Amino acid sequence: MPDDALLKALRNAKKLTHVNASGLVCCVEDMAGRAGTTISHVKLMDTNAINACFNPTDGSLLVTKGILKVLDSADMHRKPSRELQAVIAHELGHARFRNRHGYLRGVVLLGLPALGM
Repeated sequence: MPDDALLKALRNAKKLTHVNASGLVCCVEDMAGRAGTTISHVKLMDTNAINACFNPTDGSLLVTKGILKVLDSADMHRKPSRELQAVIAHELGHARFRNRHGYLRGVVLLGLPALGM
């Protein structure tokens, strides 16, 4: 079960827009369109966990600060690296099929670093 810090990070995820993260948001929208699906919005979780997940509850794509640090630069106005685009493409597969299993797996994996695993 995720700990309180993870649940707080999920609840407090910041919505990214064309103003504060134009490169990342434009890339996600473009990739979603090519994949034949939609994403309601992109959110940033304030955690160093290295992960991303699709939330079928509200149709959002969540990325963590940790994955941006490892796979990309902190400049979210630039187009994401190919590695981050591959992660986004994987999550868009969950979005296309509204796969709740992928979301639950993401929540569990996000919780493991918080639990010291």
